[in-house]
Amino acid sequence: MSDQPARPGSYDSSVVWCYEVMPNDAPAAYRDDAIFVVHGIGGRMGGNVAVELRHGFENALGALKPPDDASWKSVPATYIKIGYWGNYGQFEDCFPSLYKAMNKASRGFFNQMWQSRTDSASSTAWWFTEQAWRLPFQTFSHGGADQGWLFPFLRAVTYLEVALFTTFALLYMLLAKAGRQILGLVVGDVNFYLAPQGPIESAIVQNIDRRVRDLFLQMIGLDSDFNDLAKPGIPPTDDPLLSAKQQLDVGGRPQVFKRITWVAHSLGTVVSYNVISDLLHQCESLEKKAAEENNYLLLGRVRRVEEGISRFITLGSPLQKMAALFPGVLRPWPPKYLKQFADEKKWINFYHILDPVSGVLRDPECFAAKNEDGSEALAPQTYQSPKICTLPGLAHVSYWDTPLISQYIIAATFPCMPNADRVSLTHCPRSWFILFLWHSVMLISLVVFLSLALLPIGLLAELAYQVVLHFH
Repeated sequence: MSDQPARPGSYDSSVVWCYEVMPNDAPAAYRDDAIFVVHGIGGRMGGNVAVELRHGFENALGALKPPDDASWKSVPATYIKIGYWGNYGQFEDCFPSLYKAMNKASRGFFNQMWQSRTDSASSTAWWFTEQAWRLPFQTFSHGGADQGWLFPFLRAVTYLEVALFTTFALLYMLLAKAGRQILGLVVGDVNFYLAPQGPIESAIVQNIDRRVRDLFLQMIGLDSDFNDLAKPGIPPTDDPLLSAKQQLDVGGRPQVFKRITWVAHSLGTVVSYNVISDLLHQCESLEKKAAEENNYLLLGRVRRVEEGISRFITLGSPLQKMAALFPGVLRPWPPKYLKQFADEKKWINFYHILDPVSGVLRDPECFAAKNEDGSEALAPQTYQSPKICTLPGLAHVSYWDTPLISQYIIAATFPCMPNADRVSLTHCPRSWFILFLWHSVMLISLVVFLSLALLPIGLLAELAYQVVLHFH
């Protein structure tokens, strides 16, 4: 018997390959559940993580689908929406209503002002270097107590090498035009979101959070005040300002999802943490208002938001480093929701030991919930990425093509799908030996990279020395 999967014939049922062609008899969960993904740095360079996530799902679905299902009806045709915030450098995109109300002179002035505040390569390089040198000392003094002094020490040494490598890498980038563009349009995202200067930058950062908030709420059919959105027009409008105030149009019909798996990567996890915090605080406020007014309709919409954030999955997250280096950046969640996420294991954090950006999330003020006995329970359940064949730095972008992570995201979103119970995170070990081994590999690899970075400087110094000897 052939081990090849069943293939559909030309007269067989059409392959269910996207949400729009899902049959009417599909399980309700396949229609009611979806995925919301928030990207990290480099959004303005055109990277679309929703595509990368769907690419990973293709192989994941193939591994989970029953072999006799030729039309792929038994597995979900997942709807994925991207919480895109990377176009903050365009004034018109950030504030379309205000842009339309301005005269031509004002538009030109603020367009130039926006560009000057969002695309500064030199200031970004200086700021990034400063933070890189803060990290080793903050790492040693914060966290790691559960693993003794050895691992904080190893991480501190590792980040010291990272600081050296980062300094030389940023210097080289400043000397090249392409490098300066990357600094301004990619690395600058971190600087801009974490350390806005002045009212204009603060307004842009606030707009980033609002954009992600509204895109999520649109998936569950609500606006920022938790009111029901209007149904999309016929035909649907192409005006982004109007479409954001209407329900999603999927396949020519309005769509309201019930449960959303919120997936975020890198800096997107910081944006997502803050936006979820805002949503949960709003839930608390409106729940209190609904109780005072006996407003059961409002209470129902609050429950839609609470149930809508069904899972939070963070990949390559710098949240622990943000808690140590930039404590004012993070807006802590309400305690009752932290406890709920901890009790129900609704927050899964994946990190890689060769990814210097990521780490275990253990800060007590931002990630720990209080139990009745006074003990603390961490809301994020942290697991190592099982991917082995990668390098320091490259590990940060390896989560999307790690099969187990893709399988977990889709199985957790659709637990009723076939073979979902086969997906387990037991292949993400956290043993002492594995941690020590991977820390050692990272240290050695960074020494090699640092040596390569210093090589051109050494060659130039040798050349200058030979020239001096020649003229003497």
